[in-house]
Amino acid sequence: MPHKNDDEIRGADSIIGHLIFIVLTLFNEFAKLLNMLLTDISKTNQNTLSIKDNKGKFNRVSEKNRNELIKLLKEIDILEEMSKEDLVKTLLSSQIAYEQFLKNEYKSKLMKMTNEELRLILKGTEGLSRLKKQELIMLILTKKSSI
Repeated sequence: MPHKNDDEIRGADSIIGHLIFIVLTLFNEFAKLLNMLLTDISKTNQNTLSIKDNKGKFNRVSEKNRNELIKLLKEIDILEEMSKEDLVKTLLSSQIAYEQFLKNEYKSKLMKMTNEELRLILKGTEGLSRLKKQELIMLILTKKSSI
């Protein structure tokens, strides 16, 4: 009978060990969950403060007239401070800026072409044989903008 008692003790120790392991694991997971929740709450509070702060800034800046804002922005190099995403959004929000972008893209494609290919685009124009590549490109861009 003493062996059975030892087996029962070892079995009980094993069960207690497993229960302690499960409790510690659950406690650890609960701590992680609590940490995530507190982090989310902290971020929400920061965003709320940021929105309130930006609303105040927006109201102060909105009080200025258009000419004052233009003058202010001309005095600083704001583009250097902007992220790529903000630069893209700004370029797309302005028709003039986007047209300039398209013109630069077209000019870049023209630069990759040979003089003969450029002359084909200008077919029917006299005096092309003496023009250099840059002059051919400028002539193409001028004709395109007049269309």
